[in-house]
Amino acid sequence: MKVEGISPQQMGKQLTQNIEKERQVIPDFGKMLTDSLERVNEIQQKADKVGQDFILGKTDSVHKVTIALEEAQLAYDLTLSIRDRILEGYRELMRMQF
Repeated sequence: MKVEGISPQQMGKQLTQNIEKERQVIPDFGKMLTDSLERVNEIQQKADKVGQDFILGKTDSVHKVTIALEEAQLAYDLTLSIRDRILEGYRELMRMQF
């Protein structure tokens, strides 16, 4: 039984294909962060609109206003928590000595 070797070109091609597969599976962190911040912004704008509509008398549902404001507050708090964790991780990396 004869075993054939793998050429460097074949190895390089296989490695390139594996990297491309991983890129397709793993979302881009920057895009994910941008999308999340845009979603938080949309939630904040929705809460502002619902609050303004309530003040102007366009709606009388205190329940909807309360839910929208709480949702906006939770999204904001979560965003701040994520920011704090990212900064904490960055500071920890900066303290490390290589």
